[in-house]
Amino acid sequence: MKKNICLLFAVCLVLLTGCSSRKVEAQTWAYDTLCTATVWGGTDSAAVFTSAATEGQALLTPDGAKQYTSSQDGETIAISLDLFKILNQAGILYDLTAGAYDFTVAPLSDLWNVNAAVAPPKAESITERLALVEFDALTFTESSLTFRKAGMGIDIGSVGKGYGADYTVAALKNAGAEAGVISFGGNVTLFGTKDGEPFRIGIRDPRGNASDYLGVLTVTDTSVVTSGAYERYFEYAETVYHHLLDANTGYPRESDLLSVTVICSDGAQADMMSTALWLMGMEDGWKLYETLGKTEGFLPAEVIFVSQDGTVRVSDGIAPHFALTSDDYTLWKD
Repeated sequence: MKKNICLLFAVCLVLLTGCSSRKVEAQTWAYDTLCTATVWGGTDSAAVFTSAATEGQALLTPDGAKQYTSSQDGETIAISLDLFKILNQAGILYDLTAGAYDFTVAPLSDLWNVNAAVAPPKAESITERLALVEFDALTFTESSLTFRKAGMGIDIGSVGKGYGADYTVAALKNAGAEAGVISFGGNVTLFGTKDGEPFRIGIRDPRGNASDYLGVLTVTDTSVVTSGAYERYFEYAETVYHHLLDANTGYPRESDLLSVTVICSDGAQADMMSTALWLMGMEDGWKLYETLGKTEGFLPAEVIFVSQDGTVRVSDGIAPHFALTSDDYTLWKD
């Protein structure tokens, strides 16, 4: 899985008692992860789901891959309006995180290759790749993106699955679907209701197994995206190296947060925000969250921060819809 999971909680228990329309289940491989759907209603929902997952991925990079790397100085590629919007948001996050979050981190992500690595890269290799990571070296319009230097690249790992789930939900709705739960590698997007009630999903316990959750969230018509360093990593010489890289240093970022969950109607924004907030840690991440709430170009969002000391901090807007269920954690008190 490319992003740490916001676990679907008891789908069989909660969802199967829901909508009266025929239920369809489907799965496919896209965005370098397993994508699943449980949908009620609609025409050819399984086929629509599979097709939309593939189509959406192709709108973010020319070949539909997780990364795109320029082959020459000044290379220009065509982009979609959706990617243009994402780049604008990524630029804001780049500025507000002082460069820790950088959409051009692809050269470093490729070097570390956490999923397959058995040892960290050499320091000189990291330094060489760092020279290719610079969001300000991109130039983009509504239809094109230009890389200043050969070897630069964009990595859609922090946005692709959230975007893809939203794109797929839109296609399903257009085909008449009434309700559904779409999971792209754990990035969950929900729409519709069960007997007029929102869905319930579990928020993964970052200290536990994949089936463990620390709380239950009751929501619908939104995306729920979680970031954390507890799933994609490797160990070398008694040191853990995870996939959430600090674009300023080239190394995995240290954070006092175990995970950050973002709830937002825009899945791509939720995806980016969860990564950026985790990188900034509890104090600075919360300040960033409050700043983004006043920033043009960002939709309203709610968050759940889980700290290393077991404190769970929940934003005011989502607090009435969240129930802490694990005795191993305590709610933040102002």
